[in-house]
Amino acid sequence: MHLGVPAIVAASRNDFWMDQARARDLAQTWGADFVDMGEAGHINVASGFGPWPAVKVFADRLSNFRDSGAFSSARRTQVQVAIAAVRS
Repeated sequence: MHLGVPAIVAASRNDFWMDQARARDLAQTWGADFVDMGEAGHINVASGFGPWPAVKVFADRLSNFRDSGAFSSARRTQVQVAIAAVRS
């Protein structure tokens, strides 16, 4: 399901929660850019990620879209459905 909104999937090569091949597949399915984070493990606070200045690069890539009004409630629903599919 293409999300119809700009998206970025960032995944590491050694994430215990989701392997990188699955993350790449999801990025392709969703029409999202894929970013290889290298050997970063699971990318979350519990894994030792504190302040993460590099994430600003991703936020900057999406910031123009955020303020455009294009992320309607219908699009939010599509994104929620896609996230729910990954969790199940």
